[in-house]
Amino acid sequence: MRSLAFVLLCAACVDNLDSGFPIEPGGGSVTIGDTQEGQDQTQDEDPEVLLRGRVCVVDDFFSTTCATRGADGLTVILGDQITTTNADGTFAITPAFGTGLSFLVNGADIVTTTQALTPAARIRVMRQQLFADMMTANGIIGTVGTGSIFATLVRGGLPVQGAIATSTPSPAFGPFFDGTQPAPWALDATGARGIVWFPGMVAGPADLSFNTLTGGEAIVGGVQVINGGITMVETILP
Repeated sequence: MRSLAFVLLCAACVDNLDSGFPIEPGGGSVTIGDTQEGQDQTQDEDPEVLLRGRVCVVDDFFSTTCATRGADGLTVILGDQITTTNADGTFAITPAFGTGLSFLVNGADIVTTTQALTPAARIRVMRQQLFADMMTANGIIGTVGTGSIFATLVRGGLPVQGAIATSTPSPAFGPFFDGTQPAPWALDATGARGIVWFPGMVAGPADLSFNTLTGGEAIVGGVQVINGGITMVETILP
């Protein structure tokens, strides 16, 4: 039976990235004494809550290490809220209301990236030169009106190896699957990292389908491809 892969969306979740990026009050309270009635009053200093997360800028796509510097000034958008990153990519933003929310990150020297709101609030982005080198190495020519999807497949919290994938519409190239050096991308099935790359996807909604040799199948519908950008997706296989 087909099962719908989830796209994580949580407007009030606790982030556990690194030391943790929880949703927390933006301020506390201030006690005001010596009132006319001779009684103390408590006044909110800042009732706003903040969602804390991180834009993880990588210099190697398969690296799990985020840049600790040079990730500042990137724009992070969530619904109708907007903020900018610190030098290490961390940020704080007011949670937006609604369902199906996604982060959108853009800025100098990085590829514009979108990713569904997740409990970790961690958005992985690539520098433009890294992405250009990946495209060239795999014979991919970018065209106006297209973008890429990177899907990570997991089961029980671990990457899924040996999965195949298709999309509607079909990508202009690939899809490609994480492989091993010296050719990090392959055309057969996912490797140890469980990653699928759909390059040259027409901007707009797309449907993804994943299958494994053990019969596990998942479908993700309505993934939004952005023109000239990257969409990051995490999919749980049964």
